[in-house]
Amino acid sequence: MECYDPAEAPNSSSWLAMSTEEKLLLVIGYFQQHNDVDFIGDAINVHSSIYVLIENQLAENTQMIPETLAALVQLNMSREAAIGAIGRIALEDMKGGIGFTSEQYNQKFQDLIFSQIQAG
Repeated sequence: MECYDPAEAPNSSSWLAMSTEEKLLLVIGYFQQHNDVDFIGDAINVHSSIYVLIENQLAENTQMIPETLAALVQLNMSREAAIGAIGRIALEDMKGGIGFTSEQYNQKFQDLIFSQIQAG
C-alpha cells in the first residue's frame, strides 16, 4: 500500500499485513497533506492512531464497527467523518480506563447512529 485515503476502504489483507508503524506513517501522511487543521504537538499522532485502530477493527470485522460505519455512511456521513466518530467512542473508552462492555459499545454506536438520523 502506497497511500491511505479514509474515503476508501483499504484492502483488508494488505492493511493487516502491514506493521503498525507503516500504517501510522500512511495515515499521518494523509492528514499532513489533506487536512485543514493544524495539529499541535503530538495531536496528529493521536488522531492518526485512532484512525489506524478503527481501520484495523474494520479489516478484522470487529463486532459492530463495520455495521456502524455502514449505517453512518448511509446517513450521508463521509467515511472519514464516520471513522472519526467511531474513534471518539474508542478514545472515550481508553480515557475512562475501565473499558466498555459489549452492551455499552452497542448502545454508544446506536446513540451515534440515532444522533446522525436526528441531525439529517
